[in-house]
Order: sequence, then structure tokens, then C-alpha cells
Amino acid sequence: TPFRGDLLSQQAGAERLSTFGQLIGSIGHELRNPLGVMESSLYIVKGRVVDDERAQKHLDRIGEQIGIANAIIKDLLDMIRDRPLATSRLCLLDVLQSAANQLHLAVSLEAIADLPEVEGDASQLRQVFVNLLDNATHAAGPEGWIRVEGAVEDGVIALAVEDSGKGVDESIRRRLFEPLVTTKQKGIGLGLALVKRIVERHRGTIAHEPRDHGARFVVRLPRA
Repeated sequence: TPFRGDLLSQQAGAERLSTFGQLIGSIGHELRNPLGVMESSLYIVKGRVVDDERAQKHLDRIGEQIGIANAIIKDLLDMIRDRPLATSRLCLLDVLQSAANQLHLAVSLEAIADLPEVEGDASQLRQVFVNLLDNATHAAGPEGWIRVEGAVEDGVIALAVEDSGKGVDESIRRRLFEPLVTTKQKGIGLGLALVKRIVERHRGTIAHEPRDHGARFVVRLPRA
């Protein structure tokens, strides 16, 4: 019956969430050790190439990426523990620009320049858009395009990330935001599940809006 089907679906979703939490915890703790070794080794190497500006530049970039990785792990572990959000009034243009910078991605953000502020955790909201922009970049490929749009709808701010890729296969659209479901050949399906969790903790929603070509994800957040 439809009721039984819904019940089984909810049970499967709960099991996925449990597995998801355990996986995040395990991955986070396992990655911290090698990252610590990398940080220590980086410090030693930097001390031995003080006069080589080119080497220092590359080592600084490595250090920056290690810092980002550590921050992501911390955020993931904090999320499965449901720590309180460190909220403040945020300019969404700044959040999106920070996400694009983290990916070294050049994308036009003019369409969201005048959006109202939101109340949120800057680090976690940045991670939402890092995931969405990264997915769009992989989907569009080097010859495609990515578009970011924004609007205010009845006191709610809608932010859309759209790409010109192949789109999301219809067979997984209903399960797109479940843990361990992925559209990538290489991936374990954590990104969109985390995005949904963060957005909902900010009293918002995220939806995939099917297109004839490409994919479009819309995040809706209450204005501050």
C-alpha cells in the first residue's frame, strides 16, 4: 500500500542518516591525523626554503588548503553533533564570493549584489554554496556555464545556482538529498545531504528544479 511504501521509505531514510552520521564521524577523525602530519612537515619545509619565493608561494597555498580541509572537518563534526549556530547578520554576496574564492572560481555575482541580509552561520552557509558551485562546475565542464541568480519572494530570499550540464537523472531526483546518493562518478553522496541539513537548520529550504538542459538548485532563506 502507499502508506506502507512511505513507512518503508522513511525507515530507509532514517537508516541512511544513521549511517551518514557514523561515516562522517569516522572520516573526520581519520583525516585529522594525516592533516596534522602534513601541517608539521609543511612548517619544517618552509623553514628550509626561506629564500625561494616561488616555493614559498606554493607552500603557502598548500597551507591554505590544509586549513580549509581542517575547517571543513570541524564543521562536519560539529553538524552531526548539532552544535549551536554562530549566527550573525550576513551579506549573501560576501558568502557567495567567499565560496567562489575557495574554489578559485570566476563566476558573476552581480545578480545577487542587492539582496537583503540573512541571519546565519557564515562558515556553514559558505559550505552550502561551495558544494553547489562545485557540483555545477563539474556538471558544466570546461565548455559550459554557471549562473547565480537571486530574488526576494514574500520576505524569503531565493538564491539559485544553475549550470548547463546534463542535468540530474530522473531516476534519482526524489532521493537527491538523501545521504549516500550521488550524481558523480567519483563521490560518496555526502554533499547535497549536508547542504540540506545546513539550510534546514537556518529555517530554509533547498529544491532541485528540473530543466530541459542542465540543473538548477534553489536555496530559500528567511531575510534578517
